[in-house]
Amino acid sequence: MSAIGLAPVAQDLARPRAILFDWDNTLIDSWTTIHEALNAVMAEMERPLWSLRETKERVRLSLRESFPVYFGDRWEEARRIYLDIFRSIHLEK
Repeated sequence: MSAIGLAPVAQDLARPRAILFDWDNTLIDSWTTIHEALNAVMAEMERPLWSLRETKERVRLSLRESFPVYFGDRWEEARRIYLDIFRSIHLEK
């Protein structure tokens, strides 16, 4: 160990120029916003609404991967609705 307590390998690492964080559900809890926007899409597409628990259990893939599965040929329409609603409410949550 060195005088500052770091292993020699750690001392050789370059100082990062930036640190990136995943915003959603890492720095802030955005589940309620995701849930509200997703249920608005479900209602528009005449699908059963999900509880918050179901949303947390089922939302694992990206929108691009999951919406074609959930909404078939109408996935791009569902995407537009979801993003419009999410953008309109995310700052107030």
